[in-house]
Amino acid sequence: MTLGKGRSILFGLVIAIVAVWALIGFWANLFVEALWFDQLSFSDVFWTILSAKVTIALVFGFTALAILGVNVYMARYLASRLTELHLFNEELSELEQLFSASRLVDLVTVGGVLVISGILGVIGLADWDGILRYFNQVPFGSNDPIFGRDIGFFVFSLPFWDFVRFWLLLTVVASAIAVTLYYLYRGAVIIEERGMQIRSYARNHVCLLGVVILLLMAWGYRLDMFKLLYSDSGFTFGAGYADLHARLYGYWILLFVTIGCGGILVSAMFSQRRNLPLIAVGGMIISSVLIGGIYPNLVQYFIVTPNEYEMEAPYIQYNIDYTLKAYGLDAVDQVPFQIQDDLTAEDIQNSMTTINNIKLQDKRPLRRTYQQLQEIRTYYDFANVDEDRYLIDGQYRQVMLSAREISYDQIPSKSWLNEHLFYTHGYGVCLSPVNTATPEGLPILFVKDIPPVAVDDVLKITRPELYFGENMDAYSVVKTTLDEFDYPEGDENKFIRYQDDGGVALSSYFRRLAFARYFSEINFMISPLITEESQVMYHRRIQSRVENIAPFLEFDDDPYLIIADGKLYWMVDAYTVTGFYPYSQKFSGLQRLPDQDLAGNQPGIPGINAPPRRRFVSNQPALRAINYIRNSVKVVVDAYTGETQFYIADEEDPLIQTYQKIFPSLFRPISEMPRTLRDHIRYPRDLFAIQAAMYRIYHMTNPQVFYNQEDLWAVPQQMYAGIEQQMFPYYAVMKTAKMDTEELLLLLPFTPSNKENMIGWMAAQCDPTNYGRILVYNFPKQELVYGPMQIEARISQDADIAKELTLWNQEGSEVIRGDIIVVPIEESLLYIEPMYLRQRSSRGGLPELKRVIVAYGNRIAMRETLDQALASVFSFDGTLDLQMPVIEDGQEVLRPRRANLNDLARRALSQYNEAQNRLQQGDWAGYGTSLQQLENVLRRLADDAIQQE
Repeated sequence: MTLGKGRSILFGLVIAIVAVWALIGFWANLFVEALWFDQLSFSDVFWTILSAKVTIALVFGFTALAILGVNVYMARYLASRLTELHLFNEELSELEQLFSASRLVDLVTVGGVLVISGILGVIGLADWDGILRYFNQVPFGSNDPIFGRDIGFFVFSLPFWDFVRFWLLLTVVASAIAVTLYYLYRGAVIIEERGMQIRSYARNHVCLLGVVILLLMAWGYRLDMFKLLYSDSGFTFGAGYADLHARLYGYWILLFVTIGCGGILVSAMFSQRRNLPLIAVGGMIISSVLIGGIYPNLVQYFIVTPNEYEMEAPYIQYNIDYTLKAYGLDAVDQVPFQIQDDLTAEDIQNSMTTINNIKLQDKRPLRRTYQQLQEIRTYYDFANVDEDRYLIDGQYRQVMLSAREISYDQIPSKSWLNEHLFYTHGYGVCLSPVNTATPEGLPILFVKDIPPVAVDDVLKITRPELYFGENMDAYSVVKTTLDEFDYPEGDENKFIRYQDDGGVALSSYFRRLAFARYFSEINFMISPLITEESQVMYHRRIQSRVENIAPFLEFDDDPYLIIADGKLYWMVDAYTVTGFYPYSQKFSGLQRLPDQDLAGNQPGIPGINAPPRRRFVSNQPALRAINYIRNSVKVVVDAYTGETQFYIADEEDPLIQTYQKIFPSLFRPISEMPRTLRDHIRYPRDLFAIQAAMYRIYHMTNPQVFYNQEDLWAVPQQMYAGIEQQMFPYYAVMKTAKMDTEELLLLLPFTPSNKENMIGWMAAQCDPTNYGRILVYNFPKQELVYGPMQIEARISQDADIAKELTLWNQEGSEVIRGDIIVVPIEESLLYIEPMYLRQRSSRGGLPELKRVIVAYGNRIAMRETLDQALASVFSFDGTLDLQMPVIEDGQEVLRPRRANLNDLARRALSQYNEAQNRLQQGDWAGYGTSLQQLENVLRRLADDAIQQE
């Protein structure tokens, strides 16, 4: 054996090993994913998607192979008539003669055709879900205003046919290039000094392909007529005057011109005139420039622009109407809100459910507080703080909660055993009401510690283990011979064995081999800790889990945790979206929402205002160019078993009806969701933010007002931790006009564009009875209603507040001004802003709620507690009935708070200082009021002291 031959064998062996390894990897990926879908009882979904992809790839691939193959075979057959080979009319070199051997040429040609066909098959695969939607489409039941077609034609059919046309055009162009190169190689095209000679059969073949290309272009012009309803060339999105009176007719002309040019190419096949193809190509270029480009622009410039509103008015109305429909804003309830300045202490007392749920705890500092108080061990982490509501001790309470997940970056002694077999799950949650704090300014915990201790039965957790969460990217192997770490107890650890079937069974050596290849981990094969009873859990991160099951849906980036029936569940909002709704304005993107942080740090605000975990909403590919969105699905994931259920929340959405036809076993009606989970459905913040961004423009339903942008709204700014930033939607429990009782709302105020006073606010109802109803409260335009930044300015300008804040900032501490909350009560607005104090340090101190600012009308007060601030603003005696837990017989229960002696003493001192300030200012009426309030506090202090003796 020669050295060269030995190297060839070695090289071939290496290639074979790599190929086999890749094939095993492909098989392992397919097999492991199939097992995962089967374990979730979603095998039908897996095989539907896989079979659709395979079928589509084969159909497109074999179609491309047929088109390319027929054309190349025809070129080979026709070229075989030549008796001698020519290449640019020159003698072939020795190398060229070597490669001109017929068998080698055929081999290269066949290989090229197969490769190109495979590529074109993969390109066809790119729109697999669009193809499934086309063949299973459900009509929208409403028509476009121009062509009278059902909206489903534009959402399902038009994108499908446009893709098919593009793919066919690409395939025919590839065929034309391939046969041209083949003819050039075989000497059918001869280039000489006097010019280029083309054999007649080669010219006819290429011309025939040119005719097909022109026919496909003509089809494209026909489709472009419908695509005018996506046009952005006019004043608004959708077809405008120039589109319908110039471009539309231009496309008809270009369609017939293109067919005519095709006829010229056909005649060139039977004519000796060599310039006919050039005439056809030149005619196409000139027609496209003149008719498709210059003429519409002339119409726009000379006819539309001088009289734009009159020309565009009907199309502006179409844009308004269809945008409101597409974003679910066509049924918004407009509610006049007559601002009153007569709110009394009695009104406050009558609105205690609202007052008891005013959010004083801010997510950003709260997460830091949870981490320092409740992580228990360094390998635990609170990744995110969620908001929800519970009926606790008969009281409707808004709460914040966070899951205590395992942080795999922080586990001790990293090893395969520790990361995947021993530390398998997080444990429990931390939950606190939004409106209360200890005298030290820390949150009062309704659920805390390990094992979890809860203040009410509705919050008790009997299955606190979290095997699935927001940060669980690592897989876990359970039911091994090794006990799993459960939780720490003092200096010892508690251990547990997984008790359910939440993973894929490693029931055979064959499966262990597949997982070893899938995870590139040999321990699946050799570890004695793994038995036939063992199970492997993967896709444990909630976001990746639901995306793997339903890649055709768009998912909210903020799964939130629910306590129900003693177990923990994750709720995820899923959206159906499209960018093909006619006349609906494209969504241009949101600023990122800064209330969901992971890292715990942001430049300038260490440990508090962290970079948000959420992406820009528009960073999601499907959300960059959407003009239709529905929150059609609610997904529930069991945090212990991983069981995942998809519930249809919007049965009227044609997109989800289409997906239900494709995947009938995936979706369940929302009525089948357990009531204990359905009570915790909430309106998604991302959807609301998108709707608010659109509504601030599209509340102007009069075309004239819209054209002049006379009433453009804006989302207000606020100060957070000394930084001016945009307000974002916030949840609040309250009762407003058109509501019978308090319920969870998602709120966002509006200001006029480039102004700071408030003009209105939008609310989405979250509770099941009225879920999804959107109300917009409009303020009188002739009255001044303070906006958040105006309230912020008043706070900063208040001498007493500024003095105290300056003093704190000079004492090695940092004052953090939290989110300003606008609270409607009766026909009035309260403004609440919490103040946090944190010690300056490199790691960031523990944020403590130290003051609450209340503003109403021209009155403003900063006090230690919300009830004190309200009492100061509304000049009433005593304290409010704020709900807080107290310790009784070793257990925490909910009942009205009794102020302790220290709290009352501080309040007495505060009232005394207030009285002295009033006296120095010569405010005798205020001085008398402060003395009366001081007397009331001293009497309560004496009463409580007697009771405690």
